[in-house]
Amino acid sequence: MREYRNHILLMALLSGLVACGGGGGSDAPSSANPPPVVEPTPEPEPQPEVTAPSVPETDDTSQQGTRYQAEDQFISGAVTKSESYVGGFKKAGDRVIFSVNSNSANTSAITIRYANIATTEQPLALYLNGLKIQDVKFPSTGDATWASHSINLALRAGVNTVSVQADNQENGDVFVGSLYVANGAEMPERGKGAVYTTFEAELQNTNAEVLAFDTTYKTLASEASGRRAVQLKNTGDYVELSSEAAASGLVLRYAIPDSASGEGTVSTLGLYVNGERQDLAVTSKYAWVYGAFPYSNNPSDGEAHRFYDESAYHVSIPAGATVRLQKDAQDTAAYYTLDLIELEQVPAPIEQPEGYINLAEAPYLADTSGTADATSLLNDAINDAKSAGTGVYMPAGQYSITNRVSLNGVHIQGAGIWHTRIMGRNGKGGFFATGSNTRLTDFKIIGDATSRRDSEDHAAIEGNFGTNSLVQNIWVEHMKVGAWIAKGTDGLLMINGRVRDTYADGFNFHQGVLRSQVSHFNVRNSGDDAFAMWSENGTSATNTANVFSYNTAQLPMLANGFAIYGGDSNKLLNNIAMDTVVSSAGIALSHRFNPKPFSGTTVVANNSLYRTGGWDYGWNTSFGALWVFTDGAPITGAIKIDHLTIKDAVYDGVLVSYEQAVDALQLSNSQIDGAGSMGIKLAVAEGELTLENVTVANTTDVALDNWGMNIIEEGSNSGF
Repeated sequence: MREYRNHILLMALLSGLVACGGGGGSDAPSSANPPPVVEPTPEPEPQPEVTAPSVPETDDTSQQGTRYQAEDQFISGAVTKSESYVGGFKKAGDRVIFSVNSNSANTSAITIRYANIATTEQPLALYLNGLKIQDVKFPSTGDATWASHSINLALRAGVNTVSVQADNQENGDVFVGSLYVANGAEMPERGKGAVYTTFEAELQNTNAEVLAFDTTYKTLASEASGRRAVQLKNTGDYVELSSEAAASGLVLRYAIPDSASGEGTVSTLGLYVNGERQDLAVTSKYAWVYGAFPYSNNPSDGEAHRFYDESAYHVSIPAGATVRLQKDAQDTAAYYTLDLIELEQVPAPIEQPEGYINLAEAPYLADTSGTADATSLLNDAINDAKSAGTGVYMPAGQYSITNRVSLNGVHIQGAGIWHTRIMGRNGKGGFFATGSNTRLTDFKIIGDATSRRDSEDHAAIEGNFGTNSLVQNIWVEHMKVGAWIAKGTDGLLMINGRVRDTYADGFNFHQGVLRSQVSHFNVRNSGDDAFAMWSENGTSATNTANVFSYNTAQLPMLANGFAIYGGDSNKLLNNIAMDTVVSSAGIALSHRFNPKPFSGTTVVANNSLYRTGGWDYGWNTSFGALWVFTDGAPITGAIKIDHLTIKDAVYDGVLVSYEQAVDALQLSNSQIDGAGSMGIKLAVAEGELTLENVTVANTTDVALDNWGMNIIEEGSNSGF
C-alpha cells in the first residue's frame, strides 16, 4: 500500500512535465503566427436594485404545450433569477436564453409569460437560434399580475434557442417567468438529445466477425463504442440494418489499415439501399497515431492506436429501407472495422438573413468549392459587417481557411452543419474571438490535422468572447481542439453540436471563464479531455459559476469525459460519459495541472457513466469512473455529487486519491452497478465523506475500501 502511495507521489510531482488531461490541451499559438491582441473585458458596473413583481409567476392552465421555466434557463449580463422568474434587463445584451426541444421541424406557437411593472409598455428583443425575429413591446401589467405574449416561430428538429434580451435599450421593469411551446418536447433526462439515430454495428444483422468486448488499450475493440465492433474481412461480409425513418445524411465510424508511411490509405465500401449500391469513400488519413505522447504520425515509432475516423455522406434512404454496408471485390482495404452508423434527415439549407453580407456574392465572391483561399475575403466581409452593424452569411459550399479568423461583435451564419463547410488547411484555420456579442451558428469546421501539434495548430473556436456571445449548432472535425475559451469570457452559451476526432480537447474553459455554459454537445474521440474546465494557476483568473450540461462524451483518449481542474462553484449537470480509453475517468475533479484550488461548492448532479475509468501506463495505476484527485494539496471546497449512475466501471467506481484531505465530499442518491475493482476506494488518509442513499453492487473486489476518511452515513445505503 505504501509503495503504491509513494509511486503516486513521485508521478504527481512529475505530472507538470506530462502534457495530459487539462494541460494536454494547451492551445499555445505558434510564435510565427501570433493571435490577435485581445482587449481585456471591463468589469461590469454595479447595477441599482429594481422593484420586483409582488406575486410569483404560476402555471397558466390555458396555455398548451411544453412549459420551460425561466429560472432554469441560461442567463447572462445583469439578469438575475428568483424562484419563479428572471429579471434585470438593464443594459444591451442582458438576456435569458430558453433551450427548447422539438421532435420535428414545425411552426409552433410560442407564449412568453411576463410581468411589466412599469406604467408604460416596455420593449425587449426576441431571437430564435441566434437571429433576431422582432422587438416585442410588453404592455404594463402592474406588479401583481402576469400576462402572456404569443408568436408563431419556425422551430428546427432538436434543440432550439429562444432568447429574450435587451438590445439597445435599458429595461429593468420587464420580468420573464416561463415560455410555453405548443409543439415542444421535454429535454432528455441526461446527455445530448440527438437528431440522428445511432445503430451499433455489432447489434445489427451481420455475417462477419463480431469483435469481442475488450477494454485492453491499443485494441480495435477498446476504442469502439460499447467496446465491440464488426470487422469485414472477406468479400461479401456485411452489416445490415433497417432504417427507422427516412434519412438523407449518414455518418460512419470505421477503421481501415494505415499505410506503411503513416500518411493513410483510401478505399471504398459498398452502401446498399434496398439492393442498390453506391460507393462510400473511406480513408485512414486522419486516424492511427504512434509512439509516446504527444504521439506521431510515424509507424516506425510503434504503439499504434487511435484507429477510428468518421465520414459523413449525403444519401437517400426511404423509411423502412434495408441498408447494408458490404465489402465487395472492388473494396480494396484489407479489413473494415465498423463501429456505428448514424442516420438523420438533413434539413434544407438556411437562407440568407435579411441585411446580412453574403460571402459568395460580389464584391467578395468567395470560392465555394474550397479550392481558392477564402481567408482574406472572409476577414474583409467581417470588417464590413462590423461597420454596418450586421452579420456575414456563408451559403452552402466549402471555404478554405488558412489562418485564424478574428471577430468581435459580428455574427457568422452558415447554411447548416451539413451544407456550409469551413476547411482548415495545414493545421490552421478556425475562429478567434476578441470581444463581446459574437455569434457563430450553423456550419461545420473541418481541419486536416493528422497528429497533435500543440504549438503549431489552431483550435476550431478559441479566444475571449467577452460578454453575451453565442455559439450554436457547430460541427467540428479533425482540428487540434474543438473550443478553447479564454479569460475575459463572461456569459457565453455554446449549445447544440458535435465535436469529433480532435487531437486534443473537445472543450476547454481555460482560466477565468465566468458564468458560461456548454450544453447539448456530443464529443467523440477527442485526444484529451472531452469537456474540461481548467483554472490554471499563475494568474488571478479562476473559472467561476460555469456549467456543462446535457452533453455526451464518448471515447476520449488520454484523458477524461468531463474534468474540473479547480475553480469556484462550477457544475456538471445531466451529462453522459462512456467508454473512456486510457489514462482517464468518466468524471475527474482534480487538483492536477496546477489549478486554482476548489472553492465555493462544486456540483455534479444527474450524470451517468458507462464503462468508464482507465489504466495510466505512465503512473502504472488505474483511475476510477469518478475520480477525485488532490494532487499535492487538500481539497477544501465543498463537492456535492448527487444522482450519479455508474455502470460497469472498468476499475473502481469511485476513487478518491491521494494522501491529501478532501474536507467536504458528499455522494448521495447514487448507484454503482458493476466495477472491475472496488465500488468506492478512498485512497486518502483524512477528510470527510457523507454517503446518503448510495448503492454498490456487482464489484470484482470489495465494495468499500477506506484508508482513513471519516465517513458519515445518512439515509439508506446498501452493498457495503
